[in-house]
Amino acid sequence: METQEQQATLLHLQRLRRLMTIYTVILLIFLILDLGFDFDFSFLNPWGLPSYYWILLKFIPGFYAVWFIWKKMPVRQSRKWSESFFVLFLNIIGLWIWIPSQKRMKQLLIRANSPYFEKR
Repeated sequence: METQEQQATLLHLQRLRRLMTIYTVILLIFLILDLGFDFDFSFLNPWGLPSYYWILLKFIPGFYAVWFIWKKMPVRQSRKWSESFFVLFLNIIGLWIWIPSQKRMKQLLIRANSPYFEKR
C-alpha cells in the first residue's frame, strides 16, 4: 500500500514525464523548421524580449527535474549531486536517459521506507 507521500512522488514523476514529452515535441518541431525550411521565428518574440529569455525557458524541464531529484527522490546526497549535474549539463537528452520508470521509482520508495535502508 502506498502512502500519500509516495503517491505525490509518483504524480510528480508523471508530470515531469509529460513536461519532457511536450518539450521534446516542441524542440523537434523548431529543429525541423529551422533546418528544413527558411523559417522566420520572429513571431515568437512580438514584445522584443532579449533572446536569453527564450533560452531560459528551455531550462524549465531541467529545473523541475533538479527539484524532483532533491525533494522527492529517495537516494543519497552524493547521488543527488551527480544526477543533478547530469540532468543540467545534458539537458533534454540527459532527462530522457535519467528519468526512472514507475516500477524503478516504486522500488526506490519501498527501499527508502525499509528499516534496513541507511538514511544519511
